Amino acid sequence: MFAEIALRRSTIYAFLSSFYNSVPKEEFVAKMLSEGFQKELRALAQLAGGELREGAELLEQFLKLNRERELEKLTEELAVEFTRLFRGIKKGYSPPPPYESVYLGEDRVMGEATQKVMSKYLKAGFALNEEYGGPPDYIGTELKFLALASYREAESWRKGDRKEALRLLEVQKSFLEEHILAWVPRFCDVVLQEAESDFYRGVAKLTRGYLSLDAEQLKEVLELAEKEEA
Repeated sequence: MFAEIALRRSTIYAFLSSFYNSVPKEEFVAKMLSEGFQKELRALAQLAGGELREGAELLEQFLKLNRERELEKLTEELAVEFTRLFRGIKKGYSPPPPYESVYLGEDRVMGEATQKVMSKYLKAGFALNEEYGGPPDYIGTELKFLALASYREAESWRKGDRKEALRLLEVQKSFLEEHILAWVPRFCDVVLQEAESDFYRGVAKLTRGYLSLDAEQLKEVLELAEKEEA
């Protein structure tokens, strides 16, 4: 049971990180327009109500409305929006870029917050390499870290290594509480205000909705796992 929960969480975090870690390409947009992707959104919507469901429904509606459009044109529009929202091109055109250091008030990347995030990765046993896809405290990188950590947790449960699985659960819980939840919900507010399409409004709601749900889920899973060990 615990391995299945961890693997599902890993899949969702990888799914969320994919929206932030690279400029949309035609292959990615074509995948989103597919029926398989629509099923993934519907499955996410069934996990809970509130913003998670609202985000999934906004994305699904956007994709349905744009299904018959020229793929190249739709990809170009999403790429422009991605760059404006997530790359911090310039004040007055782009919102502050989604880096923890920036949203915690440092007004720069690779600041003190970045160092703390890097330290967290290394202490958790994760090397900083190309697996992450971006700077350490970028939103896509932090979400990818949770995807990788929960995947390793699933492997530990499958191998019968309860001690390592519990350690990884604690790592995820503390990272979510101390880092991601300290700034990503505010960033999602900014996206909801700045986005020009329902696509990225949907992404923002989906992200914030799942983070809220997972914070509660992690507490419950950790408590249950610790009880079973006792």
